[in-house]
Amino acid sequence: MCRSVVKATGRAQAVECAGRLDVNGLAALMERINIFISNDTGAAHVAVCKNVPGIILFGPGQPQRYAPVDTSLYRSLYAGAACAPCEKERCDKLDCLRAISVEEVYKAAMQL
Repeated sequence: MCRSVVKATGRAQAVECAGRLDVNGLAALMERINIFISNDTGAAHVAVCKNVPGIILFGPGQPQRYAPVDTSLYRSLYAGAACAPCEKERCDKLDCLRAISVEEVYKAAMQL
């Protein structure tokens, strides 16, 4: 999905960094970006701490419990799959995240 969203922007400035940065690198990157897109992980929390506007994708997590309160800076996307919320550490299906389309992510990003 990361590559698809970056490609959909059509912008040379869009960069896909999934799994490529440690926490220090991530914090440094947050100083330089205009918007982030991430699932509900540490990356999203770092971005919120740095006040970087963004889109947070909720799969198995609960946005009503974990999403940032400031909806002027953040959009939370949640498909509400039948299996969510769950506490699984691993899932081969990921229906909860796959139900969020690239188009939804792109539209939410353009609204920020």
